[in-house]
Amino acid sequence: MSNQSQIKKGDVVVLKSGGPKMTVQSIGEPRPGMPGGGSWVHCIWFEGNVINEYNFDDCVLTILDENRAKD
Repeated sequence: MSNQSQIKKGDVVVLKSGGPKMTVQSIGEPRPGMPGGGSWVHCIWFEGNVINEYNFDDCVLTILDENRAKD
């Protein structure tokens, strides 16, 4: 099942393989032909004073537990 229904704008996520904390800026529509109907998730994060951004497939991200405390 897709992570899409769980991930929402403003969530803090990380790659399942590890890496920096990233903030979800937007979520895109499912891509045609993507297994499981997955969507892309636009994330932003800082490395020092440099802001980075990238579109990830939702299946490679996991929501940090700290998000649950404010819901």
